[in-house]
Amino acid sequence: MPTQNNPTTPLDACNPSLNATVSASAGSGKTWLLITRIIRLLIDGAEPGSIIALTFTRKAAGEMQIRLNERLFEMATAEEAELETLLRLIDSEISPATKTIASGLYEKLMHSLYPIRIQTFHSFCQDILSRFPLEADIPPGFELLEDASLLERQAWKALFDEAGLQNHSQSENIRLNENLDFIMQVCNGPDNTYTALHNFLAHRSDWWAYTAQAKKAVEFAGEQLRESLQIEDENRDPITPFINDNTTQKLKIFANLLREIKNKTSDKHAHTIDHALGNETDPSTLFALIKTAFLKQNGEALIQGRKHSAAMEKKLGSENTQQFLDLHLELAEKILAVNEQIKRQLSLKINKAWYFAGHRYVEIFQQLKKEMRLLDFTDLEWKCYQLLQHADNAHWVQYKIDQRIDHLLIDEFQDTNPTQWHLLSPILEEMAASEAQRPRSVFLVGDEKQSIYSFRRANPALQAQASSWLADNLGARATPLDFSRRSSSAIIHCVNQIFEQDAISAIMTGYTTHDTHLTTLPGQVLLCDLFEEDDDETDITEPVYFRNPLEQAREISVKTLRHEEADYIARQITHIVDMPAMITDNGVVRAAKFGDILILTRNRTHVDVYEEALKRSGIPFIGNKKGGLLDNLEIQDLSCLLNTLITPFDNLALAQVLRSPIFCASDEDLILLSQTKGSPHWYDRLLQLAADSHETLNKPIRRAAHLLPQWQMLAEQLPVHDCLDKIFSQGNIIKRYMAANRPENRQKVASNCQRFLELSLEIDSGRYPGVTRFLQRLVHLKNHSENPPEEPLSQSNESRVRLMTIHGSKGLEAPVVFLADCNSSPGNKNAYNTLINWPADTAQPVNFQL
Repeated sequence: MPTQNNPTTPLDACNPSLNATVSASAGSGKTWLLITRIIRLLIDGAEPGSIIALTFTRKAAGEMQIRLNERLFEMATAEEAELETLLRLIDSEISPATKTIASGLYEKLMHSLYPIRIQTFHSFCQDILSRFPLEADIPPGFELLEDASLLERQAWKALFDEAGLQNHSQSENIRLNENLDFIMQVCNGPDNTYTALHNFLAHRSDWWAYTAQAKKAVEFAGEQLRESLQIEDENRDPITPFINDNTTQKLKIFANLLREIKNKTSDKHAHTIDHALGNETDPSTLFALIKTAFLKQNGEALIQGRKHSAAMEKKLGSENTQQFLDLHLELAEKILAVNEQIKRQLSLKINKAWYFAGHRYVEIFQQLKKEMRLLDFTDLEWKCYQLLQHADNAHWVQYKIDQRIDHLLIDEFQDTNPTQWHLLSPILEEMAASEAQRPRSVFLVGDEKQSIYSFRRANPALQAQASSWLADNLGARATPLDFSRRSSSAIIHCVNQIFEQDAISAIMTGYTTHDTHLTTLPGQVLLCDLFEEDDDETDITEPVYFRNPLEQAREISVKTLRHEEADYIARQITHIVDMPAMITDNGVVRAAKFGDILILTRNRTHVDVYEEALKRSGIPFIGNKKGGLLDNLEIQDLSCLLNTLITPFDNLALAQVLRSPIFCASDEDLILLSQTKGSPHWYDRLLQLAADSHETLNKPIRRAAHLLPQWQMLAEQLPVHDCLDKIFSQGNIIKRYMAANRPENRQKVASNCQRFLELSLEIDSGRYPGVTRFLQRLVHLKNHSENPPEEPLSQSNESRVRLMTIHGSKGLEAPVVFLADCNSSPGNKNAYNTLINWPADTAQPVNFQL
């Protein structure tokens, strides 16, 4: 490898001869830096096919590809003076040869047989596994399962079916039944049981890594946890040794002293001890009662009434007071020790049951995928990791992959999980061991502060570990990128004040003071006042009468502090646009528009409150509801249409279809159908009316009677996409919906209908193309999927406020940003979570438990 120098500026990190790790804060231009390094590599003669850039989302990969193409196109079309400026901007040599190379890069890239690979981690793993399916022990031509929620539910059902089998010769089924029953009890019901086992399934690659060296995974995990909890004998009862004659005698003395204190609490505790010692024979019940006299509900020793005081000494006397306090300390210490041992034994028992049930759940889930030749994203990572680290042909596979990669660039490294880091390690080791004359490089960029994907197993500590490894083995040097190119001085100053607080700096030990290049950009940070709780009480000045519940609904106030905040934000937005406030846009000062405003929330839970406030104020906006496509009325109409074609006896579905813009039937038409005698099914009545009174019927009913039988035949003969395509064409569906909506909603409705048609082709990759299967998948996507279909992005040019979650945005990417719902306390989402301790410098987790 080439000799490295310590980069001192961001552009030094773009030098193709240097290996670099960049710690880049939000808005500091890290994507620009990464693209610049790719351009510098191409100018220096690197083949496009030898460059690979990895990131974590398809959106980010697509954005990187677009930016690279735009900058190369700019170089290709630039005049000589402009080209020199562009080269100077990236710190490249300016010579006739360099200018010729730079101007031809766009064309070279467009015609390259092996283009630059800008991929997500998962697509990178998929490519490797596709090349080496036999070595990875996977089916050749496997398909990628992007939404595993349906298979997860099938595995969940199969797990309980297996536990319920009445085959007593199968001891494993009995054991599974017992373990599931125990988990149900300790988790307080089926919902929490599902959460606990689903979290096990979500962390199955951590489980595989934890038990990789064990022949019996469940037994190994149980033994490891037993040692960790320092339990010598899990079957030994810790209570029995505690309840001996000596302890009993001391408890009786302590109870007598409690009675001498003569207050309500002491009398209660004395009675509890007497009752336990005199009446209870079960050790567990006896200990539970005695424990209440010494410990608080949170498990800590009682303090109130157990300290020396003049009042206590007056009642007990000096000698008895000291005896009372000594007994309390001695007995409380013993009880705490026993209680701790009970908790540890219970934790071990719970986890052993969880290990057994969770392991079987994973086995069933994996078997279902294997039968269908499917791999999900977790499989891609794990199989690739196994292939590169532990396969019989691992060194040969590493060699083959190494021949295709000369320059590796990784974006958003703070979101890397341990499996991804360990599958990259062999590739980096090959690069470190390669010959010096082969030009190779590594570029890594990330920011620990921006790691927000812990629920996807991201470990920001891996960035420091990777930087250290690259420095030791490849001579890479760290380059900080703390100057913002997006935010004003006011914003950066606020960020510094927050992160330099003692409580936060203790966690973010590596934080350095940030600054900005935009020192002249005006900016302001405003903290609005908290809203007061409305007690819903009003002064009654008029007589109160009983209301008629059939004519007058009960008035219920649903306004909360969040509603007040949403109304306040809407008023502020209206004020900003109407005033208007002036903003700086690429150096040009102009009036602020709705499209310049961004509202960020922690999550989507209460986003509808803010949407309603914007609607009331007449503010155009782009919402952020997850999976909103199937909730739209036009999509529900189309689903009812398909349902009518396969189940014509569904009168309610037919009524919705007839009343929808598809046929535009009136209320009178529906009343006519309902009053027609004969068949109980409206579909039969519709056809009968068309046959008997065709000329007198209204046009919508005649049209429905003409088209529905034709479409019913199509549904029986064609795949769902082809069927819908003909229905859209014959029924003029999109134009009819556009005509039935207001002008501002027409484009959205048309896009939703088109997206529904596309969805019919995407679901299950065409394996189950029937209408019935399609409708079943729609129900599952709406009710159970973690990623239901999203509404297509609006094609309207109207300026609109954007509502986004913090995860969905890339930062404060708007001139005006509202951080909403900051005063809400997030719920405790750690209950029944999987606790994993996988240090960044170890090859596998050191702890895995519920």
